Amino acid sequence: MAAVLKVGDMFGTLQEVQEKMVAFEKNVCVNYHVSDSRTIEKAAKNAPKISAKAKKELIYYYIVYACIHGGRKFKSRSKGERPNQSTFRQECNSKIRFVLTEDGQHLTVKEINEEHNHMISKASFKHLSRQQRLDTEATKETSLLLSLKANKKMYKNICRSRPVKWYSSGT
Repeated sequence: MAAVLKVGDMFGTLQEVQEKMVAFEKNVCVNYHVSDSRTIEKAAKNAPKISAKAKKELIYYYIVYACIHGGRKFKSRSKGERPNQSTFRQECNSKIRFVLTEDGQHLTVKEINEEHNHMISKASFKHLSRQQRLDTEATKETSLLLSLKANKKMYKNICRSRPVKWYSSGT
């Protein structure tokens, strides 16, 4: 599929990176979030030559996308008053790192780790909240009705009776 990322791929704008990440997420059925980043402005201290000639539209000196299941596993410090609290974190090491090139004109894929320590399936991917967003038409209709002070409970029932449309950004 065309949505595959490889080390060395170059992108001229931040929007291209974001579009490629959305396509990559759909291709591998995993959501990623920005876990770490540094702006070009802040990186000027450590890399003044690159930062001086960098395209300001790129915004980031580097940006790291990590699996939503990444991070340290949650350890509860509770005394049992609210048991069975859960989290997505499962110590997954999957991440993708984009870094500004030496000429400062592109963001390039520097590192890809696609090893996950959790199950990956289309069914579970579709049930993640980011995939269940309202499409643009439904969002406009919702904001219009809420601005007209419509009955929220009646509108919620109407929305629930409609067939579910899975969110698709750009495709």
